[in-house]
Amino acid sequence: MKGIRRQSDGVRINISMSTPGEIERGLLDGRLHIGALPMLTTLSTLDYIPLYEERSQLYCSRNHRLFASTKKVSVADLREVPAVAPSYRMSPEAMQLHQELNCAATATDREGIAFLILTGEYIGFLPDHSPQPGSRRACSYLWPPGRCIS
Repeated sequence: MKGIRRQSDGVRINISMSTPGEIERGLLDGRLHIGALPMLTTLSTLDYIPLYEERSQLYCSRNHRLFASTKKVSVADLREVPAVAPSYRMSPEAMQLHQELNCAATATDREGIAFLILTGEYIGFLPDHSPQPGSRRACSYLWPPGRCIS
């Protein structure tokens, strides 16, 4: 982004959060020049360059009953509380993990997932770089390290 911006004062960058399908349609119909999306499936008509990898972990807010739990939280405990799932495409690994939860809500983007988590009613997966210190607590101890979404 730094290099693109420095090419000309006329370069205008507009960042918008969209679903992968919306990004692909925007690239194909010319509304978008570049997009960042997960490489779960690729279209032969688009060029892809890996940008980064991220891991997601399970989170709850400070106001959630699991946050104050003094016992080790089990998978059975997780199934008893409402969870939020993304309504966009997921990897098979992510789909399997969400099937083990009580998904009672969906969100079209990570901001929506974070919003629902912060209500104190839901748990959900977010990239491990998302939470701000003190605003959410990782529940990564609930899942063995190998169970995080990569």
